[in-house]
Amino acid sequence: MNIGSSPLVRIAQVFCLFSFLLSVRQCVREGDYRRKHPSCNFPSFLQSKDPGYGDWTWKYGGATHVGKVKGGVYTICSKVYSKESSGQFEETCPDNEKSRICVKQHGNKYAVQHGEGRPKFQCIEFIVRSRTVIQLALSDIDVNESTICNHNMTVDHSPWISVRYSLQGRVNCPFIGGYNFHEIHEFSKDHQQQRTDCKRSSSLDVKPSVRIESDCVDKEGIKLLFRDEKCVPDRSYFTLEQRLVCVASWEMDGHGFSVLKKDKGEFAFYCIRVEFKDGQISKIVLYLDWECYRATDLSSPDGKVRLGYSTSYVEITHSEKHLFSIPCKPGIRSCSDLKQHQRRQHHHQQQHHHQQQHHLARSDVDTCQYCLNNTGFTCDVNYMVVNTWTVREPYSLMYNLSIFPTSVAHPNLGNLQCVTFDPRQQVAMRSILWGVYENGCYPRFMCMYYDTPYTNILRYRLSNVLQWPVSLNDEDICHELNFVTQPDFHDPKDKYEESPWHIAFAHNGYFRHRICIIPSWLPDSVSFVDHRNRTGCITFRSRWSSKRISLHHVDKYQNGSYIEFNHDQSQNFYCLAALSFLSTYKTSITQTAGHVDEFLCWMYIDSQTVIVIRTSSCNKQTADGILKREDKYLPHLHWLLRLDTGDPDIRDECQRLHHDQEVRWQEQLWSEVYTTSGEGDRRSNSRNSSQGALYGHLGAMFLSLCITVSVFQVVDILLTSIQGVHFYRKTLTACLRTTLGKTTLHLHFINKFWPGRIHC
Repeated sequence: MNIGSSPLVRIAQVFCLFSFLLSVRQCVREGDYRRKHPSCNFPSFLQSKDPGYGDWTWKYGGATHVGKVKGGVYTICSKVYSKESSGQFEETCPDNEKSRICVKQHGNKYAVQHGEGRPKFQCIEFIVRSRTVIQLALSDIDVNESTICNHNMTVDHSPWISVRYSLQGRVNCPFIGGYNFHEIHEFSKDHQQQRTDCKRSSSLDVKPSVRIESDCVDKEGIKLLFRDEKCVPDRSYFTLEQRLVCVASWEMDGHGFSVLKKDKGEFAFYCIRVEFKDGQISKIVLYLDWECYRATDLSSPDGKVRLGYSTSYVEITHSEKHLFSIPCKPGIRSCSDLKQHQRRQHHHQQQHHHQQQHHLARSDVDTCQYCLNNTGFTCDVNYMVVNTWTVREPYSLMYNLSIFPTSVAHPNLGNLQCVTFDPRQQVAMRSILWGVYENGCYPRFMCMYYDTPYTNILRYRLSNVLQWPVSLNDEDICHELNFVTQPDFHDPKDKYEESPWHIAFAHNGYFRHRICIIPSWLPDSVSFVDHRNRTGCITFRSRWSSKRISLHHVDKYQNGSYIEFNHDQSQNFYCLAALSFLSTYKTSITQTAGHVDEFLCWMYIDSQTVIVIRTSSCNKQTADGILKREDKYLPHLHWLLRLDTGDPDIRDECQRLHHDQEVRWQEQLWSEVYTTSGEGDRRSNSRNSSQGALYGHLGAMFLSLCITVSVFQVVDILLTSIQGVHFYRKTLTACLRTTLGKTTLHLHFINKFWPGRIHC
């Protein structure tokens, strides 16, 4: 019997073949799904721009993830903080990286397919909280693509954050004013209370567990002042005085939410939920990561606690608010307690007295004792700086610093009154500034030094903001320690830093171009390589234009056996000021030709290094930070020029260009001289001998005047003041046109004493 030809065997073979074909079809189908191209694009605000910029970062389950969005696909990578090695975040994108593919758009909702595993779909809505923060509303996962966006959506508790935009954007916080909170409790992820030792040291201790001030000035941010280290949440990495800025705020369920960022450190984000009752703050919940949970995420409808949090959090309650209109307002509680304590102290032993007084800080005592007998005096700001000044920040941000005769208006600090607590301690070009707020924020004090090295250019320095209570004494407020910023001790790279000097420019002011004063160790013209590895030529000094610095990039390429160069259009920068102080590098301030609103700061580090800064942070601290490639200083950088590049071809090309320009200038000058000489000879022939004698005397007089003017200009360059430059140039032109036979001697004299500084 032939088994292979039996009907049962044939049926089995057909069945196996059919099953195989179905399996292949399913595999092909799944493969098609996995390889499916997007049918729509995600919103433009979601798209990643340059590599590493515009990417979105979020936390989920304690892990950090990065989303890279391109067209209708976003991929998900992991981000690990390598604190031990580089102290930076390192991205890891494994071969099986997750992706979401846009299948269909339904209004503001997008049906997406998961790129890994079997085909499954989800509906996503991207909710814009700010330029920095986006929240996702998500549906459940389903295998049915067509109806996925008809499902209920839930707002996800892990917002996406653009680290790049967070460096620029500030928004208003959920509440305004200052509050004292007397209860603070820290909880772990499973809602178990962790911190119970934040308690008052005595019944006389009036300081709250934590004081919170929010948006005392528009978009200023939030400041947390903890009573002592025992009140600082363990997992927060906060300092005793922690400043945060709000990068996104929104309202949901009647509560205010905000994503917070440390004012220092790019990757330190938090989330806050503010609960209100009868218009007042009843509770603040601070999540110690950037995951934002709603109150309904904590308790289910039946009141049972959900254990779904993936971050620790802090509950802050029992608030009170005080208004202070003046620093010596009667009824200040700490002062009242101090008076009561002084009345009682003779009833106690000295030891007990010291034990009970430690709750009052030295500044409290100084403030209270001063307030018993004194009041502050208003003062005047130096009239030379009264103006509206423009301050330039990274990313093309600008703000105005307005200085009035008796006050200063700062966008981040509000209106500050000039005061003195002892007129005998007043110092020229220094002002004590005092800010008063009607929203519950405590009075603030600040010291400001300033000067005007050139017309319409302000140089200023601000101390740290001192919070009430302080020692009400001019010298104490302006003490040098108040100009030192404490580091974030949780950041190993942070350090103590002195408050630097800044440069501001008069708003709508007229800026006069001046002769560039360049350090003698720099050559007139030289090649360079910038921080983007582009080569070029720069001219610091020239006879044909002594008031500008010229720069252009040069690209070298091989054309057969020849080397050729491609020259960009030259950029010119007109000098406005030259600064030379012991505490910083020699510096030039320039205005860019064709861009009257662009001012640059050229800092000459040494004979081979020049740093060009685009912001008002024109100081040694910023320059040194750029040289060390510190992240917080790099946004200030315009160019980092390494002079005298090692490429001999570029060096020779720059020298050739400079020489050719010099030759053209000399030819043009002598052409003008000979043209003028010919005209003078023809006029001389038509005049009588007495007129010729008169011209001879005039020629001698003008030659003498030329020498005198040249001496004046030597003194002028030493004093860096050239108020009469137009007169000098006109006089020199007259010299050249009247002392024809002695022009060579005259030019030789000028070039000997003042090379490259004058032209006709």
